[in-house]
Formats: sequence, C-alpha cells, structure tokens
Amino acid sequence: MPEQELAKEPVAHGWPDQTWTLARIKTLIGRRLHKSMTLSAIAQMHRHGFSHQVPTRRAVERNEEAITGRRLHITGVTAHPTRDRAVQQARNLTVDLGIRIETLRFLLRDRDGKYSEAFDAVFEAEEMEILNSAPQAPRMNAHCERIIGSIRREALDHVLIMNEAPARHVLAAYERHYNEHRPHQARNQLPPDAHEQPAAAHGLSTSKALRTRILGGLINEYRYAA
Repeated sequence: MPEQELAKEPVAHGWPDQTWTLARIKTLIGRRLHKSMTLSAIAQMHRHGFSHQVPTRRAVERNEEAITGRRLHITGVTAHPTRDRAVQQARNLTVDLGIRIETLRFLLRDRDGKYSEAFDAVFEAEEMEILNSAPQAPRMNAHCERIIGSIRREALDHVLIMNEAPARHVLAAYERHYNEHRPHQARNQLPPDAHEQPAAAHGLSTSKALRTRILGGLINEYRYAA
C-alpha cells in the first residue's frame, strides 16, 4: 500500500473529524495492513515518540524483523525470585517489546512453580499461547538453553560475582554486546540489532581497526576507523 494513503487525515478514511484516536489507528491498521494490534501496543508506540500517523507497512515489517532476529532480553537479576517478581518482570518485558510483541504467538517456558497463572495472564492478554516444556527436558527449549550456555562460556564463568550489582552489570554489558555486535550465523553474520550487511573487508595496510574493550577486555569488539 502506498505510504501516502496511510498518512491521510482520518476524514479520508470515513471518520467525521480530523482526530486520530488509538481505536481508529487500531481499526485502520487491521483494515489496511491486515495486522492485529492491541490498544496497549499502539499506546506504547506513542510513548516512544511515534506520531499520530498510522505506521507504514515497512515500519510494521521492521518490527517483525526485530522479533525474528534472535534478540536477547534479560529481564532482571535477584537472589530471591518469587511469583510476584516473575509477574512484574513479565509486565516489564511486554513494555520493553512494545509493538514487537504483536508478532509473537507463543511463550515457551518450563514448569517452575514461580510461573503462576498471573504470569501467564500477562502474555495471554497479548494473545499469546503458553507452552510448557516437559519435565526435565531442556532440549524442548533449545534456544534458551543455548543462550544460557553462551552467557556462561563467554562471560559469567570468567568473573567473580559477589552480589546482585555486579551480576546486573555483567549481564547488561553482555546483552548490549550480543544484540549490537556479536555476529550470528542464522542472520548472515549480523548481530540482532543490525539490518544492513556488514562493511566489506578492508586491508589493514590501508585501514585502521579500533578495539572496544567490554568487561575489562573479557570481550573485545572491533570496527574499522571512520
């Protein structure tokens, strides 16, 4: 659909005045883009600076790409997890995901007792289906098990963590590295947050490589100098 049509005033789409409301935006997205969005997701778009214009198809597609890009979200750190805390972290995650949660259909989780009905209800409100893995069957959630292994091998196994504060620092630094720099074979060597092909290889005799030290040099990121 041409972007010009999506940028028209509400009157052009059959409403009696020029005011864009969340309900009207929801209706138009469903009618024109064949996408289902909740009012809370649309409101989240506005809180993050989106205009009252209906998002274009390409904008919706970009959000879908972000979901399918193996992006890592670490919701929190605590030595004493509880049911109430798990519910709050679920709410925080839905807010962080914003419009991107609209493309998610399932939540796969284990059978830990801290995942209560209230926890599931947070995601069911976003029209997601809850899937419970079988007892003692980690391979049923292989993606989760794999990223836990990566975090341990590349970061946690090499540092001494005494309390929650350094744990949060290490995990936050790794999350940024994983999403913004670490290449992924499934994405043609692009990190999850990248949507363009990496720069072509340069000869080191003509280009200078810069290094960014993460976690005191435990992880190093390299890029070509501008």
